[in-house]
Order: sequence, then C-alpha cells, then structure tokens
Amino acid sequence: MTTTTSLATHYEQFLELLTRAPRPAVDGRDAPRARYGERVDPSGGTQPIVLTRDEWIRNQIDLTLALGRLLTEDDVVVSAVPYELSFTGAEVDRVIEMVGASVISVGTSGTICPMPRLLGLIEQYEVTALVCSPSFAAELAGLAVSLGKRPADSTVRTIVCVGEACSTERLDRIGAAWAARTSALYGTPSTPTVAVACDHGALHLCDHRLRAEVRGGLRGELVLDGTPTGEVVELWPADRRCDCGSPSRVLVPLGSVESAVRGPDGLGATPCASPPSWPVTRAGSPSTCSC
Repeated sequence: MTTTTSLATHYEQFLELLTRAPRPAVDGRDAPRARYGERVDPSGGTQPIVLTRDEWIRNQIDLTLALGRLLTEDDVVVSAVPYELSFTGAEVDRVIEMVGASVISVGTSGTICPMPRLLGLIEQYEVTALVCSPSFAAELAGLAVSLGKRPADSTVRTIVCVGEACSTERLDRIGAAWAARTSALYGTPSTPTVAVACDHGALHLCDHRLRAEVRGGLRGELVLDGTPTGEVVELWPADRRCDCGSPSRVLVPLGSVESAVRGPDGLGATPCASPPSWPVTRAGSPSTCSC
C-alpha cells in the first residue's frame, strides 16, 4: 500500500468518526473526552486541559497531511517530544504511524534515553528524521561534534521542529549543521496543531477549524476560539498571501507572553528564542539556549 493510499484510507476513517452521530449525553455530561493534559500558567501552576474525541481527531488529520509531505514509509523517525501530561508525543506517534514510517519514541526527560544514547540509536537504526524542538536539535548536534562526530554525516535528512518559536534563519542553521531539510509546526499546549508549513516554509493557520485573532492588531497574544493562549504571534492580514498561493493566513510564532517585550508595534519576542511551550528538562536541567 502506498503512502498516499494509506493517508487517504485513514482520512476517510477519521471522517467517518466525525460524521457519526454523537452518543446521547448522560446526566447532562458534555461530549466524549478523549485526552487529558496539563499546561503551565504564567505563575508556574498547572491547569488541566481536556480534548474531546472530535478535537483530537481533527488535530491529527491536519498534522498527518502536513507530515505526509515530509515523510515516507521508508523513514525511521525519532520523536523527541514530551509525552507526560502532553498531547504532543501521543499525536506525533499516531501521525508517524499513519504516514507509514517507523517511529522511535524517546521523549524529552533524558532519563532512559539521554542524548549520548540517542546518538547511538540514530547510528544503529539509520534514523532519517527527527521531530524535536529547535534547541534539542541544536544541542544534539553540538554533543555529536564534541564526541568527534559530524552530524552532517549521519543518516538524518529531515528535521521537524516543534515546541519553540524559531526563525527561518535558525531553522537554516540547524539544517546546515545536520545537512538536512528543516520544517516547523506550531501548536499550543491546548491545541497541538495550530499551523502547518507549506512548501515555502511558511506556517499556515488551520483556519478551517480554528477561529484565530490577535490582541492588539497583527502582532500580540494569540486568541483561539475566544480563549487566550499565552503565546505571542504575528498573524498576516487575510489579503496578504503567501507565495504558495494558499488562502490560509500565515502565522509567525514569536514566543510566550511572559517572555515578550512591548515595542511600538505591540508585543514582540525577546531577542533570544523564547522558552518552549512545554517544561523541557534533560537529566534534571533546563534546556539551554542555542541561538
């Protein structure tokens, strides 16, 4: 079965689930809940997040269609994204499987699979793609160099960056270090797939299912379906089109509200890439900046 056929089959199965009549509510309860997670608020506390079945499936559909342009059934993919109380790891795993590729799930804790072991897995299993944060990709490349290895000589040829605001220049540097093509995806803790990349590298809002606005104009805090996200973005006006021709608006992630500075044109990201939207630690230490 080809990758295209596989994607189409799963897409039809998803659509069938979405169009199926919902189960009647019992005792006034809401729609069936599929996933539970948590997000960290600005004060450092945690807030629960719940996705319904339909929300969970729709996020997967958009991510599958995006990664289906980057991965094939021949790929071996390392997923170095959060799994604990996060939607990201589970979604990435399912999507890679739907594309037909093989997946090695290592997470981000570094307890069972620290970076030196990951480098060994990449070599042993001839890993062809990484899904991770930009900081993780840069740090892993730096470790490889310190161990006398050349990341560009590895089998990795595709890197999908998630979880952090990342400029195209930084993506280019990461790609050059690994001799790999790079792409980005954007989501928030409560909506794992918000924007996906086109062939020109721009992130396009999934506006067929999300209603997005920005507080303060074109640049400021992102509000999705009426709920503030705590994330700062630039959202292109509807009449400004990407070179790819897509009618979906382009979204440029700029970081978190708490790390942003206010300029004359509204909120903007700090000069350094903002912290990831999940609490990333490896071997008990916060992730380091690698601008």
